[in-house]
Order: sequence, then structure tokens, then C-alpha cells
Amino acid sequence: MLPESPQARFRWALTESLIIFGLFAVWALIVASVRFLSQLVIALSHSFIGPLHPLFELLNATSRLWTVVVPVAAITASLYVLVRAGTLLIDHYVETADNSS
Repeated sequence: MLPESPQARFRWALTESLIIFGLFAVWALIVASVRFLSQLVIALSHSFIGPLHPLFELLNATSRLWTVVVPVAAITASLYVLVRAGTLLIDHYVETADNSS
């Protein structure tokens, strides 16, 4: 349930916002590491094997992942908020049902 004091509510809201920011940061980190690894593979394969055009095109397509990461992160954060709100509603319902009995 939500805390009663304003200071505790502020701390709770800050924690929730940090979790949502963390979701965005995790998705950005995943895309950045995929992009870095793909560029590393391109560089290594080009220097040791020579240009492999199909591999280059496939790995170069990871640059388009940035257009996907923001919607996916927003959907993940929205799902978290929806589940968290549902949990709070269920807790409130259980608490009020116990008090009325």
C-alpha cells in the first residue's frame, strides 16, 4: 500500500521513477552493446577475411535498432506501471475488505 507520510510517498515515487528510468537504461544498454559488438565483428572480419557483403549488410542493419528501442522501452515501462497500479488496487481492495468485515 502507499505510505501515509508525504516524505515516505515522495521516497516511494522516487523509487518508482528510478525503476522506470532503469528500464529505459537497460534497453539502451542492450542496443548499444549489440551495436558495438556488430561493429567489432565487421571490423575484425574486414581486416582478417576481407569484405563479406551479406555479413556486412546484416550487421550494419543493427543501426536501425535505435528506432525500435524507444517504443519497446516505453511498452516495458507502461507494462510495469500497469502491473504496479493493479497491485496497488488489489492491496487496497484486500485492505478495505478486511476492515469492513
